[in-house]
Amino acid sequence: MKSKVMIDSNVFLYFLLDTFPDQTCRQKIVTLFKSIERREIEGVTTSRIVDEVIFKLLLAKTRETYPNKPLEHLKKETELARRLHTVPGDLFDFLDAFGIEIYPVTVQHLRHSGTLFKAFGLFGNDALILEVMLSHNLTRLATCDGDFDRIDLIERY
Repeated sequence: MKSKVMIDSNVFLYFLLDTFPDQTCRQKIVTLFKSIERREIEGVTTSRIVDEVIFKLLLAKTRETYPNKPLEHLKKETELARRLHTVPGDLFDFLDAFGIEIYPVTVQHLRHSGTLFKAFGLFGNDALILEVMLSHNLTRLATCDGDFDRIDLIERY
């Protein structure tokens, strides 16, 4: 059985937008996706992460035309939103091409994530990521978020 790696939103965004914070991060992320593409490991993510990536890709595309206040333009200009209608589908095509499975975030995950806030000081999406990982017995997380380094239950990939 191949090992599974949970992929955080920042990893998708650095890869898809080709905007890596540094060369080391770039190398790790490119290697991760090559390993997934060769089916050496399995990539997984959550429905919440996919939602976040779609939103941030929409903002990035809008920023190309409107560098200042892209969210305001995206909300006000319906024609702009119509032109960007392919962004969600393009992301799903990418996920499908790499065989990346999407785990749903359930009400149980949301309810239990509060205990992770208390135990580890994680909140919001970070607590949800950890909760989904624990519920699926996953121990490896591809992320550039150093907040996860203090969690001894998982390994940052």
